[in-house]
Amino acid sequence: MEASDCINHILKGIDGTISTYQENKQLIKEKEEELQDIKHIIEFGCLDAIARLRIYKEYKKALNKRRELKLQNERLLTLYNYLSNKEGFRHKITQISGELKKKTQAQNNRGYKARQREDLVQKYLYGGR
Repeated sequence: MEASDCINHILKGIDGTISTYQENKQLIKEKEEELQDIKHIIEFGCLDAIARLRIYKEYKKALNKRRELKLQNERLLTLYNYLSNKEGFRHKITQISGELKKKTQAQNNRGYKARQREDLVQKYLYGGR
């Protein structure tokens, strides 16, 4: 694997971690609002036994999803805090990526200047140019 591919893979992982954490925070907020709606339906609605069971299933489903998101964010939190720091790891990896691009460009522009046999260098290295 080339170094630039490795860096791109790392940067995608960083971006994925940051976006997952932020998306989860938004989804948790939405689930909390959904749970609040269901609580109001239970409090103010006229529900028969079947409707109560359906509402309970919806409530349980929303609770489970919210818990799943909160647990995932709990696992991501330390990594998220480190990766989202401007002076942290992502910043350094981006710097390294820039340096790598410069080195690659310099390597592509390298040439050989003959010391003695200009004729051979021109003929065999540069195709007779």
